[in-house]
Amino acid sequence: ETAMGNSRSTFETEGNLRPPFDADDAETSLLCRIACVLPGTDAGVPGANVDMEKTCTAANLLQEEGRIGLAKNLYKKVLSVDPNHHLACYNLGSICFDEKKYSQALFHFERALVSRRDDLDTSINIMVTLMNLDRLEEAGNFGLKALENYPSNPVLLYNLGNCCLSSSGKIRDAVRHFSTLLQIESAHSDAMFNLAIAHQKLDNHDLALKYYQDAVALDPSLSPSCNGVISALQKKKKNMGK
Repeated sequence: ETAMGNSRSTFETEGNLRPPFDADDAETSLLCRIACVLPGTDAGVPGANVDMEKTCTAANLLQEEGRIGLAKNLYKKVLSVDPNHHLACYNLGSICFDEKKYSQALFHFERALVSRRDDLDTSINIMVTLMNLDRLEEAGNFGLKALENYPSNPVLLYNLGNCCLSSSGKIRDAVRHFSTLLQIESAHSDAMFNLAIAHQKLDNHDLALKYYQDAVALDPSLSPSCNGVISALQKKKKNMGK
């Protein structure tokens, strides 16, 4: 039996950090750090003193510096005022995703989508999070819905292809999505590699061989994953020709 490679990059996230505005200048940076120590209460009303944009920007800076605990606290401070604040929900979801807390990440990404219904990055991250939760059917349906608004987005097509590749009975759909992606980005070696796997699963050995070889030509680092499969497919092709 011909060996088969493992699909590359099960998911590809989009826009892990989303700053509300440019915080590079020293004055803005200082204001952001002042926001870190705002009490967040006024006359016993939670969050009354929170400047949400400054607090989000402060959280972004802390997130970039790797001070994740403080960043999470600031995002939560914003959410105490506006539970569906897009930036706070989105970036808190990204933190939870990086921590592999996928159920929490999904909760925050879904909240982020409330205020921006068709946001591409959030839609991709919801789909990817559902995939990590092994909720493949939901992920695929969500991806197809997003594809109606963004039919040519490479990251969406790639993740949708991977979702179908991992789902029972959807290999032909995986071929369709990877093929569409390669029409847009012909040098996407991971998509080409996964397209080869899909064709191999469908017993389209000639096409599988072609795409494995093309993937290695684009990205020589794929050689260890492909060479054994390529040799086996070449041998199979030779034996069938006898």
